[in-house]
Amino acid sequence: TGHANKVAFASAQMVAERPGSVSPLFMYGRTGVGKTHLLESILSQVGTTQPNTTALYLAAEQFTSLFLEALHHSGLPSFRRKYRNVGLLILDDVQFFTGKNATLGELLHTIDTLLRKGHQVVLAADRPPAELDGLGPELTSRLVGGMVCRLDAPDHDVRLEIVRRYVKQLDIAMPADVQQLV
Repeated sequence: TGHANKVAFASAQMVAERPGSVSPLFMYGRTGVGKTHLLESILSQVGTTQPNTTALYLAAEQFTSLFLEALHHSGLPSFRRKYRNVGLLILDDVQFFTGKNATLGELLHTIDTLLRKGHQVVLAADRPPAELDGLGPELTSRLVGGMVCRLDAPDHDVRLEIVRRYVKQLDIAMPADVQQLV
């Protein structure tokens, strides 16, 4: 944890310890800054500490595909029961929803239902909600209605610590000067 992700890390911890306490949680940043890592950590921690909480992690593309499958074949009622009754819904790559009007409508109603129930919604994208053109004002207002956290690239000290941990975990010999270069 470093300066670039301190707020996002603390928010993820709070959500993992008390799902529903900060909902929705929206994290954004460019590729490679750790959004997916934090999302997976939330899912793992909730699964460990609260095994009775139903939790789902999906990429936006998966949510869209499952919704379209339900719309055309398997039926919307079972889709809605599944996704609107979870204690924790995590959606990654929200920018994928841009311009997909039918999916956006379903997502809006899903998020509204979960928020009314006091359940946890966590989302991540490559840019802040206000810059996700094509999501619509209703969904954008829901996304900014909770906590919005920006993640930046880790600074040199954090990157060096990551390298050190990998070296130790993999039990390989790597001189300190090489670690600095990596």
